Amino acid sequence: MLQHQPAPVAAAERLCPGDLQRRRINIVYATGRIYGSVRVLIDGSEVGVIDQYSLIDRSQRVWTSPVLAAGVHTVHIFHLSGGVVNVDSIQIAAEPDTTAPAAIAGLAAGPGAARPRST
Repeated sequence: MLQHQPAPVAAAERLCPGDLQRRRINIVYATGRIYGSVRVLIDGSEVGVIDQYSLIDRSQRVWTSPVLAAGVHTVHIFHLSGGVVNVDSIQIAAEPDTTAPAAIAGLAAGPGAARPRST
């Protein structure tokens, strides 16, 4: 009896060194009628399945991982279904900075010089 063994599509090791905290991994891919699905593992644990099948062809779709703790991480992407799957890139993305900038103090405005009219 034959059993389907998922084939690795991509592996990225040693992502997110220890000094990079609160990072996420983005996987950029395409969707369309010819695509199947992939399983994403980070550090040996499944964190998601990306279904790339769609009636509409689209590029630059993004799947984002949960927030990763500081440290070194390993990502494996396995082909689950369909004839073809796609991984355009694997990106390391920082958590958005949600701290509001400090107020600007001591700023004053005055009249500016008029621009000469062209004739």
